[in-house]
Amino acid sequence: SNADYIYKGRIGEKFIEVLENFGVRLIREKKPLNYYNLNLYEHYPFAPLLTTEGCPFRCTYCASTILSNGHYKIPIEDILIEIIEFYKRGVRDFVFYDDALLIDSSKHIKPILKKIIDLELDIRLHTPNGLHARFIDDELAFLMKRAGFKTIRLSLETVNSDRQIKTGAKVNNEDLINAVNCLKKEGYTKKEIGVYLMYGIPDQNLEEIKEGVEFLKTLGVRINLTEFSPIKGTLEWFNLINKKIIDNDLDPLLTNNSVFYYLYSTFDLKELEALKQDVKNYNNKQ
Repeated sequence: SNADYIYKGRIGEKFIEVLENFGVRLIREKKPLNYYNLNLYEHYPFAPLLTTEGCPFRCTYCASTILSNGHYKIPIEDILIEIIEFYKRGVRDFVFYDDALLIDSSKHIKPILKKIIDLELDIRLHTPNGLHARFIDDELAFLMKRAGFKTIRLSLETVNSDRQIKTGAKVNNEDLINAVNCLKKEGYTKKEIGVYLMYGIPDQNLEEIKEGVEFLKTLGVRINLTEFSPIKGTLEWFNLINKKIIDNDLDPLLTNNSVFYYLYSTFDLKELEALKQDVKNYNNKQ
């Protein structure tokens, strides 16, 4: 491209220094680097929150380690400034988009939730990104309930213990059982607790997915089926190439999660659709 410089990494002080080295003089304000332009939120009832970047786990299907080098925590004081400023503008729903929100919880999310409780903010908290179940204990579940968590999503991905280990060992079935029990002690129900179960992972058969569905039914949680799609640069991507299932120059459109399993899985698609309908019927029951 004949570019003078290529920058790779998170947007922070280092990026600002690069710009200044090229003669771009910036006004440095005493605000968090992740501070949003609040003027964009005059009429929005919700706001995104990113309190950490990256993830210490190395799941074989995940791009987190490609996008972020390491695991970085945004200072708690900066996060609270954002929440309070959004709150003043009428925002009541906050959505966490962290890849690893609960990592090192005693020094991060627990203090954040305690501050929210102390401030008596009438807010609702949501986690569409799957949380690490192994880090949910009684104290965290208590704080989540008091602080206003309404939407909780946990990551399981597969019920198969061997595949859990091979794909990153971030969770096992016992971790999930313990997490669900802690949350239910605080009054959370199937309506609020959802668990992600992935299908279409290489070498996975439909029986494994069915087993996962039945396991989650016994826990009384909402089942969120999610399609596997390969991301270039991940271990699963290279696994698929080595098995000659895909080529390295595969059209990105064919990696779309709604397309990939249809083209490359060995599932009986009628059986899969029947399973999806079964899950839908289960989720709709009170």
